Amino acid sequence: NRYIISPDFNIYVYIGRYLIRKMAEELHDEKIYKEYKAKENQLKEKIESLWDEKNGLFLDRYVDGEKINVKTPGGMIPLFGIPDNRKIKKVVNHLFNPVEFWTRFPVPTLSLDDPYFNAEDEYQSYWNGRVWPNINWLLIEMLVRNKRLKEAKILIERTIEICTATGEVQCFENYNPFTGHPYITHNIFNYGWGGIFNDVLLLSLIHISE
Repeated sequence: NRYIISPDFNIYVYIGRYLIRKMAEELHDEKIYKEYKAKENQLKEKIESLWDEKNGLFLDRYVDGEKINVKTPGGMIPLFGIPDNRKIKKVVNHLFNPVEFWTRFPVPTLSLDDPYFNAEDEYQSYWNGRVWPNINWLLIEMLVRNKRLKEAKILIERTIEICTATGEVQCFENYNPFTGHPYITHNIFNYGWGGIFNDVLLLSLIHISE
């Protein structure tokens, strides 16, 4: 019964405020522009306060300020909306570390060295180890926006491999990080998030071909 402040959720709100500000700018609505510019800056400052230098990731916190020392892709996603040349180096080290997130079919939703990591149990693995295409998409965009195209190409290639790991093309909701196969339960075939593979394919044409 303790509320949590989440860096990845807040970056989605931040991007929404940024887009409203940009639309107000295009429409020459000075009142809304100023309102959302202030909201954008305020939220940016709060998101950046969630950065943990020792861990090299953004961390969830309880509302009373207590840090939650759990490594997830959610601790990387804020750089999707707020690029940072210094922070991206540390985030990339986590992402491509084989004892944390770099599995055969990345990216698991919990670090492999976490005691609660689980990729086998059909229930406990749900957000404790499964790979979700929408999370991969966010991480690819994060790498691109931070000008880490080499790393983005690698993740794009691995992500595309997931949807053909069984030998047939499929777009499921989530996948096993070691086999690339979709889970039997708590999974949906031809799900919208699985369809994001199509956008990843487009990204591959843009970035892998460069």
